[in-house]
Amino acid sequence: MSKIILYAVLLLIPIIPTFWAIIDVSRRKFDNILLQLIWLGIITILPFFGAVGYFVWLKFRRGNLLALL
Repeated sequence: MSKIILYAVLLLIPIIPTFWAIIDVSRRKFDNILLQLIWLGIITILPFFGAVGYFVWLKFRRGNLLALL
């Protein structure tokens, strides 16, 4: 029983940032629609890594990359 809970938690951890990134991309105002579609594609194709890359890109774009550390 505890292994099932452990597997469920390990499966949910990468899914949370992915859904968060998809929601953020869809709500955020981008300069052009192509950039928004590219990020949605990256997040969809590379779920966890795409989401992490998106959030790093956001911090870098805002100029506060050190806030991630």
